[in-house]
Amino acid sequence: MEHIATSELPETLQQIFTEIQSTKTPLTVTHEEESLVIIYPATPQTFESRILMDYKMTQILTPCHP
Repeated sequence: MEHIATSELPETLQQIFTEIQSTKTPLTVTHEEESLVIIYPATPQTFESRILMDYKMTQILTPCHP
C-alpha cells in the first residue's frame, strides 16, 4: 500500500480528513451519483486488522516448496 502525507494534499482534502478523524464518521465520495470511494477513519484496531490480513494474504500467496 502506498503512503502519502496529508501535508502533500490540497488544503480542502486535509480539512475533510481532519473532520473524518475527529467525528469518526465515514465519508462516501460520489461522482455523478455513483459511489467512488468510502473513506473510514483510521483506528489502531483497523491498522492491526490490516497487518493480520496482509500476513494471511502473504501466507496464501506464498508458494509452497516440498
